[in-house]
Amino acid sequence: ATKFVEVRVSKAASVQEALDVAYTIAHSPLTKTALFASDPNWGRILACVGRAGVENLDLDALQIYLDHRSLSVDHDPNGCGEQQTDQKDQTLWE
Repeated sequence: ATKFVEVRVSKAASVQEALDVAYTIAHSPLTKTALFASDPNWGRILACVGRAGVENLDLDALQIYLDHRSLSVDHDPNGCGEQQTDQKDQTLWE
């Protein structure tokens, strides 16, 4: 292995739900490829979260962090959003 990645999921409804999300992200070939290339695409991570099968997933409450940086999307009704970053103390993805 050339990289070490830690996936943290917080505020899940259950431990099983958190594990489902974490494993879906960690086992995704597209996510692994992006990280190997040092180009962690937050859209791929978001797609994994959606694919994890979480019931009642609240996209407005979802936050993705890369190395203590929050990657958030402004949601609008047209499906277009702008990426914004800021510093946070919590980490969901390192």
